[in-house]
Amino acid sequence: MRRVGRNNGYWVVGLVLSCLLVASVVSAKTTVEIWTPFNSGVHHDAFNALVEEFNETHTDIYVEHYGQTGFKAEKYVMGMLSRVLPDIGWVAPSWIMDLYSDDVLVPIDDLAARDGFDTSSFWPGAWHVRVNGHQWGMPFEIGSDAVVYNNDLFSYAGLASPKPTWTWDDFVSVARKLTVPKETYGFQRLSANYQVIQWIWRNGGNIVSEDETKATFTDPKAIEALQWFADLSLVHSVVGGNFSDGTAAMFVSHPGWYQANEGYWSFEPGTAPTPIPQGGTRASSSYYKEFVLFRSTPEKQEAAWTFLQWLMEPDRIAEWYVTTGYLPVSREILMTSTYQFHLMENPWLNPYVAELDYTRDQIDDNVLQLFSEAVSLAVSGKMTAQGAMEAMQPTVQLYLDEKYGL
Repeated sequence: MRRVGRNNGYWVVGLVLSCLLVASVVSAKTTVEIWTPFNSGVHHDAFNALVEEFNETHTDIYVEHYGQTGFKAEKYVMGMLSRVLPDIGWVAPSWIMDLYSDDVLVPIDDLAARDGFDTSSFWPGAWHVRVNGHQWGMPFEIGSDAVVYNNDLFSYAGLASPKPTWTWDDFVSVARKLTVPKETYGFQRLSANYQVIQWIWRNGGNIVSEDETKATFTDPKAIEALQWFADLSLVHSVVGGNFSDGTAAMFVSHPGWYQANEGYWSFEPGTAPTPIPQGGTRASSSYYKEFVLFRSTPEKQEAAWTFLQWLMEPDRIAEWYVTTGYLPVSREILMTSTYQFHLMENPWLNPYVAELDYTRDQIDDNVLQLFSEAVSLAVSGKMTAQGAMEAMQPTVQLYLDEKYGL
């Protein structure tokens, strides 16, 4: 009995020493904390798998991933006030411009230039360098818009699939042929400001100047595009119904919406590029998200940067885009064999991918909110597009003057 007890004692002592050894090894690592909205489902599992792979292959850095629920800008606002912030944070650039300063973040472009990290492959709507002279975050998510259509309704109306290049006039003509009053409509319009601005871009207009300091709501091209958008219902009567239940034949969406809803449709869907006006240009919102590095200790900042470079290696991150349905943020990732095979299996993605070369930065959320008021007035017929945009111009300029201290 005494011998057994003595052996048990040796075993306990050995276990304690082993635990202490493991603890000392873990504590010797630089811990990097990362916040994302990936708190459940395929996004959470896929990102956690990458984090685990990194931790298993790196002896000096340990990454802790915290998927958040209800992830909004307020998370960072409260974090800045309480001085409790992660080392890496997932951010929508239009959320909170106060983040983008040397006091809060480490500029990604400075690190990329220092270490020879190639940024030339990122799409124009991803690597943007427009806030206080820096690219603050590592591009991670990007989207674009395409027309999703009900192929069954097109067939019933004797219409072929939309042409790869079609004009606004073509769009109206097709929508009118697809409309059967009180039964089906050519187009379900989403009047969300971030979509309407893209119709203006395609017409060669904008609602702010290139440096974003001047409101250009009275730009004739912007007014013309908004009136065209409003006239889809006010003049042509092609707006109504619901795409998902088969009472609307066309809808404009980003790929995440398509993938989330595809399994619920009782008809054959198709996708096509968004139409542009005669003499217009291709343009799409980037629906852009990025990872930023918060200021901390030099050791943590370097460890966080090491993780981001590892994460964004094309052959590695391509699997993330395939698994989650996001579009690749660079041409290099797009051209990997993993993503090219994915495109072959999912040809509906091609119109979205084709738009990536034409993605543009998102506009300030407050400007878009004011723009949405002009949109509502125009599409309801309460004011003409010109009247609505002229009425909103002074308010937007006042906001921009205050924002930039002009």
